[in-house]
Amino acid sequence: MINQPGQGSQTKSSFYWDHVIIEVERTLVRVPRQGLIEASPIFADLFTLPPGGRQEGDTDSEPIRLDGVKKVDFEALLKVVFPTSANITSGTFDLTKKEWLGAMKLAAMWEMGHIRLHAIQVLSASMTPAEKVTHGLEHGIGRWVRDGVKGLVEDSQISLEDLLSVGADAASRILWIRQKTSSLSGDGSSTRRWEFGLASLKCMHCDADFCPPTVGAHTLRFQCGACQFPQDYVDMRLLYTEKIKTIPGRENEFEVHPFDLRCSECARCPLPSLASIVDRCYSCPQKGKKCMIKLTMTRPSVDEMIMELFPTEVDE
Repeated sequence: MINQPGQGSQTKSSFYWDHVIIEVERTLVRVPRQGLIEASPIFADLFTLPPGGRQEGDTDSEPIRLDGVKKVDFEALLKVVFPTSANITSGTFDLTKKEWLGAMKLAAMWEMGHIRLHAIQVLSASMTPAEKVTHGLEHGIGRWVRDGVKGLVEDSQISLEDLLSVGADAASRILWIRQKTSSLSGDGSSTRRWEFGLASLKCMHCDADFCPPTVGAHTLRFQCGACQFPQDYVDMRLLYTEKIKTIPGRENEFEVHPFDLRCSECARCPLPSLASIVDRCYSCPQKGKKCMIKLTMTRPSVDEMIMELFPTEVDE
């Protein structure tokens, strides 16, 4: 039996929804007020109605105006806030990548944390490394920056288009990480620049310091034979080489010919006046024979370099 007017009191169900009218880019939308209140504390505060008062959003002539918001972004967000029965049963939303980005941006602005996290999860599955870097930097999503940079660093076929898309600053840091963490070629050789100090050099024959810091009671201080630049034993970047080979079964150990060493100051071989010191080992039983050098050097990991060069960008 249906109550007629005047026949008992009526109660309002939880499905008795009030609506609010919102204007975005000269377009009106009319949606249940409660959905926005539950999704966002910002809208919950906005919709607080003074007792007995009338507020914006009740009529088409007095809508709530959202300045600076794009209609396409707002409508994308509404698709998530007000899903259809098909969305609910399938567990998916019919949004493009661009729409998800727009919805995510507004969700962050209006403190809809659960929607932002869901958008990040959905987008993460379809984004390229370059897109993750670009949008991660734009929206402050550290995991995208970290994963995107790592993907570009480890991509042997990285394209110029990808580097240009992330911007000059990020691209330069990515290229620096690639250089510092580059792998050796298939034959175990490398032509990149490796910097090191005298203390990193060992004799291939006896594993003793190739250039010991002291001989008897005297402390050695080397000078480059080409430019006379003083080279401190503990200086980690006084020498470099562009020609090394891996030593089978030895992680972070490489073989270097003495005359492939270069002075970091003049870029020439420092040996001409140091031949009696540097290209022969002091401790080796084969003293007097020219020895190959073993270079011990730990290459930084990609993750370590990302944390060093993108410290604030990967911190969420």
